[in-house]
Amino acid sequence: FSADLNADLRSLKERLSIIEQRINDTDSRLVRLQSDLDSRKSSAAQDQAQDKSRPEKIAPQDVFDLAYKDYTSSNYQMAIEGFTDFLQRYPDSPSVAEAYFYSGGSYQALKKYEEAIKSYSVIAAKYPDSRLHPDALFRIGECLIKLGDKSRGETYYQAVIQKFPDSDAAAAARARLNP
Repeated sequence: FSADLNADLRSLKERLSIIEQRINDTDSRLVRLQSDLDSRKSSAAQDQAQDKSRPEKIAPQDVFDLAYKDYTSSNYQMAIEGFTDFLQRYPDSPSVAEAYFYSGGSYQALKKYEEAIKSYSVIAAKYPDSRLHPDALFRIGECLIKLGDKSRGETYYQAVIQKFPDSDAAAAARARLNP
């Protein structure tokens, strides 16, 4: 009984630690966003004093870069939120395919494979000329296998090999099919 209680206590402490880390991560993002907002307001106030006809605008690359920084820092939920914001604000940006790709990568890292597949599928459907197309197909295959659909996952690997034989994704697909 005591061992079970200790194990439960350890498990609760681990969960609490994870929750505290998520709160700290969220707080850090809020502080960064508030700081960025404050500096933009200050800059906008100065600009407005100089030119009242010019509206305040956040550069698309700044929004993308903040989300990408969260992605590379393994703050995947925040990265998803940032890329979603980017995609809503700037649907015609040249970086849209990348935003979908890194959003998919964030979902995949969080083991939200269905959501990852949706993001990667947008690249395959809407951006077939993107340099990320072979990687998106490969990642769809990975996600399908993680979801237990090995046959469909391998079909995606074969599609990568067939459509993009010289790509890094094709080499990775070959390695997965022929371990």
